[in-house]
Amino acid sequence: MNERNQCTGVLTASGPITALPAKLVGWTARVTADATIQVFQGSVEGTDADVVSELDIPATEKSGGVMGLNVASPNGFYLKIAGSARVSLYFRKTVTGG
Repeated sequence: MNERNQCTGVLTASGPITALPAKLVGWTARVTADATIQVFQGSVEGTDADVVSELDIPATEKSGGVMGLNVASPNGFYLKIAGSARVSLYFRKTVTGG
């Protein structure tokens, strides 16, 4: 059994990332205006208690992110972007076989 990382590609709008069980490793973002990025545990926008990662990124910094999260969720994750940002999320997936 091996583990490998998977990337969502670039996301520019809020919405569910996946409803399947997953392990979030981290995320990165490029911003063109002040932005707040939140990642919720579960496939719908939850409450503050469901937030697994949150970061305010000023436009002057241009980019930001969080790595080393290793947060597992049986119900997937939801991304909320407040402002203007391009976000990529990284997941760890267990791969069986060859």
